[in-house]
Order: sequence, then C-alpha cells, then structure tokens
Amino acid sequence: LMSSSGTIFNGSGTSFAAPWLSAFAACLWQAYPTLNASQIRDILIRSGHLAATPNMELGYGIPNWHQATYTAEGYLNPQV
Repeated sequence: LMSSSGTIFNGSGTSFAAPWLSAFAACLWQAYPTLNASQIRDILIRSGHLAATPNMELGYGIPNWHQATYTAEGYLNPQV
C-alpha cells in the first residue's frame, strides 16, 4: 500500500481485506450478471486458497480469480 505521503507500507486485517473482496465480488458479478448473490458468495468461498481447510485466522483464504471464473462457468454451463 502507499500512504498519502508516498510511503510504501504493509497492511492487513478486515479494514484492508473488505474493500478488496468487495471489489472482487463486484467484478465477478459484472462479468457474470445472471448469477445471483448466493452463487457469487459461494464462488468467492470456493475460490479461496484455503477453501478446503478454512481456519479462524484466514477463513477461506485469498480468492483466486481464475478459480472463481472457472466455478462461475460451471454454474452457467453445468455438465450432466
């Protein structure tokens, strides 16, 4: 991250994560406007790097755009 004075610094926590995840969700919904809110939520959860083994510190982990779009495509084109 960069401060208003131009200093580069690290940050963490929900104050940093929430805007990024919200933007991720908005981009995903814009790319797949026929999906509903429940499907978008499920896709975000399933795309996290810890989705198979979530924990109390990182939850489902960092979402992966490629995994999210793959899952979204599965909702739109389910294989029989």
